[in-house]
Amino acid sequence: MNQLVEKTDLTFHERVKEFEKLLMLDALDRTNWVKLRAARSLRVTYRIFNYKYEKFGLRALNPRRRKKRESQLVC
Repeated sequence: MNQLVEKTDLTFHERVKEFEKLLMLDALDRTNWVKLRAARSLRVTYRIFNYKYEKFGLRALNPRRRKKRESQLVC
């Protein structure tokens, strides 16, 4: 959360987006990147969570997804 305080050049809306992103990443880490569980832990619908997951580009940060891709390249 300290990362958010350091960025003083952001507008209010940009800070809210960054805060949402941090909350989502924290929830995903706590739930082993299971989106449904992360959405429930934040008390939002899966649909809203998934929309923002795609919007913020969190798919690229998913460690479980990287492992799948690497195993496919080995074959």
